[in-house]
Amino acid sequence: MKKHYKGEKIGLKKDQGFNILLLIIFFISFNASAQIPINGFCKHQSFKIPQEYTSLISVNFNKDKFNDLIIFNNSTKKYLSIEGTENGFSKIRVYKNPFEISKIKSITAKNSKGKYFSFVSRKNRSVGIISFNKYGKIELNKILKFNSYPENIDAADINNNGKSELLISGSAFEGLSIISQNWHGLDEKKILSKNSFDEAIFIDLNNDDSPDVAAFSSVESSIYFFFNDGNGRLNLVRTIPLIGNIFFLKSSDIDSDGFDDIIFAKDNSIKVIWGDSVSSYDSTTEFETSKGPINFILNDYNYDGKIDLAYLDSDRSQISILFSKGDRKFYSEILYLKRESISDLTNFNNKINNGIIALTSKGSLFFMSTLSTLNEESNILIGGAPVSLSYFDYKKDGILDIVFIDSTNNNLNLLIRGNSKKPVSFYSYPLFEIHDKIFVDDSEPYIKTFYCYSYNKKIVEILKINFREFGITRNSLYSPGKIISLKINKDSFGDEKIYIAYLKDMALGININSIQDNRILSSDYPNLADSVLDAKIAFTDTLSVYFWQSENNNLYLKEISMKNLSPLPVTKYQTKSNSTVLYFNSDIYLINNNQLEFISIIKKSGKYYLLETYEDSTRILKNQNLNGFSISKKDIFFIGHRHSEKKDNIYMFSKNKKEVFKLEINSAAQTFIFKSVLKNINGDNFFTDYNASFYNNLFYIDKKNKSISIKHINSYENN
Repeated sequence: MKKHYKGEKIGLKKDQGFNILLLIIFFISFNASAQIPINGFCKHQSFKIPQEYTSLISVNFNKDKFNDLIIFNNSTKKYLSIEGTENGFSKIRVYKNPFEISKIKSITAKNSKGKYFSFVSRKNRSVGIISFNKYGKIELNKILKFNSYPENIDAADINNNGKSELLISGSAFEGLSIISQNWHGLDEKKILSKNSFDEAIFIDLNNDDSPDVAAFSSVESSIYFFFNDGNGRLNLVRTIPLIGNIFFLKSSDIDSDGFDDIIFAKDNSIKVIWGDSVSSYDSTTEFETSKGPINFILNDYNYDGKIDLAYLDSDRSQISILFSKGDRKFYSEILYLKRESISDLTNFNNKINNGIIALTSKGSLFFMSTLSTLNEESNILIGGAPVSLSYFDYKKDGILDIVFIDSTNNNLNLLIRGNSKKPVSFYSYPLFEIHDKIFVDDSEPYIKTFYCYSYNKKIVEILKINFREFGITRNSLYSPGKIISLKINKDSFGDEKIYIAYLKDMALGININSIQDNRILSSDYPNLADSVLDAKIAFTDTLSVYFWQSENNNLYLKEISMKNLSPLPVTKYQTKSNSTVLYFNSDIYLINNNQLEFISIIKKSGKYYLLETYEDSTRILKNQNLNGFSISKKDIFFIGHRHSEKKDNIYMFSKNKKEVFKLEINSAAQTFIFKSVLKNINGDNFFTDYNASFYNNLFYIDKKNKSISIKHINSYENN
């Protein structure tokens, strides 16, 4: 026999059709996706630049502590120089070059005081040496013309003379050429003249500390190995046959074993041919990617001493990162940026922060880097564009962690913050349905349950995550009507129950669910009241439901409380039906040392009134804002928790003014007023986090930047 919860619907008419055991629609228990150590690599900045530029390189042309950018388009002669600063970039200059640039590579030049670069121009069929003045303007040093079309360039000192030689290749370039610097210009020497090589790189293949050459020929579908004899002479030693074409041939010691590895993109993967002590290159690992990379870069982005991999997928115009586990393994990829027309990416390092710069042909730069602390105002972007945002407290350490749903892949994403309060770990779980709200059961330190649903829809997707045992249990339940309120509470036996208030043809119903033995036990109580506009579930010592009802040309605020043996609706407030309910919430508030069961704001005859309930009494407060102040149904209200003063602040985000206001209540005068605390905000899904400094952190979804934004609210404004 099913026992009733203390105060649970006694005396209400129960719909027998729902007093049954329902099979869970989805029940899956499996290991949670491994936590991925990002160590703060989630900071996002964006900058506007002129459009139609497609390639970029990081340089330091003004020789300060911040790297700068040269941005170009290989089909035009114009390019940009952009100075790096502590806060980003400034002083964009537009220059014109005598020729189009395809690729740029830094080089060494013996006895040179300045920094030099090599370039290839496919359109101009040339290679050359250039430098940049302190404003980023190109100064041509040497140039050499070809009879065929060079596409790619690499640089290394192959004969130990202190000067970089250049390795030139291309699918429409004749053979493979080494370009040497001398006092009068540049000299060309062919390694091979018959074949064409799509790409070629310098790499130490035989572990003698002399740069050798690996070159890929799509005609032969093979990688050619040319060994350096130590004096700069390169001899063909062997070939490695491949199947199909490869792209973006690169070298790096990814596994940190002291031997250079060969890395390239192929189809929907990145492959590594591992170097070893005998130069066999007979071990290959393929790392799958969600789409085909058109470019990739390597660096240690999370500062754990391992080489990570970031790649650009042009089909979906997005950048993802595979963080290294070590032992020649990578974690699942994390989406970091999805924007229209991303054309290039590069590593960007300076004395302040290291990261990735991405360029779009639509005139945007994006800088992804490490968030050192949440004491700085910044934007967080990881895992896709957020559409729903909330928080929880992993380990119950007083540091709020972040949970959000992204619209890109429809995943539930978790960001765990460390003692420094920056995000250190990332989790991601796919969702089966589209949701825009997250309710979190945060009662246990290491077990968190996330309830994902949407207002006015019927399905609730439940993910229970055990962080200690690294397991996840999934469930789904369906409401008999459109969900308008959801709460979680435990009954007198300690069993967790899910309470849903719903509307079905404007009739209010309550659905109570408990999960037992992989089943959902559901009790439903329909038709509690008709013509209901909105309802909220509340818990004090027992269950209560507050709702607004339109009836007989009047608007009623009513309560159904389980404190009564026969819980019939009790009218708390009545007004004319031409009034508008603007805000309605049943969360427990602590205002001026008084506990409120619910707050509602209505508009009546052009004026605003606040209804507050203390236990069994309801008071009406008048608004004191000046003429011109307005509140609409689209405005967003949220609670700011003040740990230091143990009280709640209520905030309102005005979508029209793009401004955040704080609600101040004068109980003695029975008035309230909204004070502006932040301007120029374009957001959604707000919450605050107490900071031990003179401000609180405000977290919200920045709709313009499609990121999670952090702003400061001065604590003095909250007193």
